Amino acid sequence: MSSAPSIVHQLSVSERVDGVTSLADQLFLLLTDHIEVYSTTDYVRSHRIPLPGLSGHKWNDLTSCHRHRCLYVSDCNDTCVRRVALDGAETRWPLSDKPRGLCVKTGDRNLLITCVGARKLIELNHAGEVVREMRFQKGIEFPWHSIQSAQSSVQFVVCHGLAAKSLHRVCLVDTDGQVRRSFGGSCGSDVERLNIPCYMVLDKRTRNVFVADYSSRRVVELGMESLQFVRTVVERLSSEPRRLHFNHVTRHLYVGSGNCVSVVQL
Repeated sequence: MSSAPSIVHQLSVSERVDGVTSLADQLFLLLTDHIEVYSTTDYVRSHRIPLPGLSGHKWNDLTSCHRHRCLYVSDCNDTCVRRVALDGAETRWPLSDKPRGLCVKTGDRNLLITCVGARKLIELNHAGEVVREMRFQKGIEFPWHSIQSAQSSVQFVVCHGLAAKSLHRVCLVDTDGQVRRSFGGSCGSDVERLNIPCYMVLDKRTRNVFVADYSSRRVVELGMESLQFVRTVVERLSSEPRRLHFNHVTRHLYVGSGNCVSVVQL
């Protein structure tokens, strides 16, 4: 029987954490207008990568691609994604809608971008070319983040919900944006409901998904295949969790909440 998850480190920074990711032994945090780089062994900051013209926005996000050794930043105000090399060189890819959450797919390593205005998912290849634009169907309001399903490359998982009267769910959708399965409903903080689920990461080993349950100040684990509640991974956080990242080698779950990143050992 595995031990219960525990917070093994807390990294405090001077600004709100808008994104968390890692490459090899480096941890990257997106702050207002730059990326701070830390060691994943002792969490000592080594340097920063400036992002000229980036304005801090609660919808901005950060992810990384191991194959292409680069970072991706969603720039909501400029309606684009920035592809950032590790030396700081960047290319900007314009979008048709304002971006929120980012995720790199397994396999082809394409970039998934969840957009708020038209409630859609945009997929870009490594050259920044659009290979898919999919609108979420009725019922998915205020989409925050999307990831590839563990079961199929043509199915996606999206988390959504904001207003008190809207649904707060994690949904499995097909390429037409139709909901095939869901977890949650009206907003709440018990084991059957969510309250602004805003970010997700997949555990490739268990094929389960971790969900940042913003207003409940917790992270929960759901079975990806069934979308059933498995457990609460961490709860009673000091501030609302907004970003997650999972290192599959160290099995560290990074939880960005406010000006802090909590490192949870799984």
